[in-house]
Amino acid sequence: MRNGRPKIVWLLMVALLTGCATLWMSQEERLRQRVTGFWEALKAGDLVAMYDYEELSRRPEASLQKYVQSKGGIRYLNYHIQSIEFPNPKEAEVTLAVEYMAPPVLQKPVKGQIRDRWVKIGGTWYHAPKRPSSESKSH
Repeated sequence: MRNGRPKIVWLLMVALLTGCATLWMSQEERLRQRVTGFWEALKAGDLVAMYDYEELSRRPEASLQKYVQSKGGIRYLNYHIQSIEFPNPKEAEVTLAVEYMAPPVLQKPVKGQIRDRWVKIGGTWYHAPKRPSSESKSH
């Protein structure tokens, strides 16, 4: 039994350090992780995983079934985070370079740029709908 103690202590230290690493991550690093998770799920077509990243999943009236029914058509092949801006501590705009296909209209991949809005709820970042133009700030 005594020989098992060093392993347990080592495992506890690894778990503690892994958890602490998240605490030491910057706001941008945490957001970047969430954006990557969302876009990897999008590329894979994993709507259930995508739903967990969506701000609307936090709303009582939302449902996974409605979310899944609202998606489809465009297939994303690649993405790259180009920039992240924080208009305020609880909101971010992420600019991504993307490559996608939209069959049957587009038979070849198309490259473009997307601006995603993210909001922070309870310390976690969520993909959010764009603000209506009447709410947008003019610069």
